Amino acid sequence: MVNCRHCNNELPDNSIFCNQCGGKVIDSKLEDREEIEKRMAILKLTDSLQKIKKKKVSEEIKMKYASPPPSKGSMFGCLIAVVGVVLFVVLIGSCNSSNPTTHKDFKDITNKEMDDFLKWDQKQQEKKRDSELFFK
Repeated sequence: MVNCRHCNNELPDNSIFCNQCGGKVIDSKLEDREEIEKRMAILKLTDSLQKIKKKKVSEEIKMKYASPPPSKGSMFGCLIAVVGVVLFVVLIGSCNSSNPTTHKDFKDITNKEMDDFLKWDQKQQEKKRDSELFFK
């Protein structure tokens, strides 16, 4: 007697299928090996199909959200903007070179200039103090 490995029903020795659950009864080790090889092949195919589906989905997402190539109009606009910035920098540079400002070192400041600065600084501090609220 052979037992069904699915439902554990007792079957005659020459049975191929179980008469209770319909499961295939495998008796020899050769048939077990063939079934395992078939299942492994099916698993490999399923895995390959899943990888192909994931790749296809990722390509579809990339295509859906990819930005379109820049048009000639937008490229021309960028070129105009770059030229404008360069001209602006050149004009600012030429203005600074034609009207140079001289910076004095601290040791070159005269007493009158220092007095003028200290008076100005004192007025600024008084303005700041007068603008603050007395009670907060």
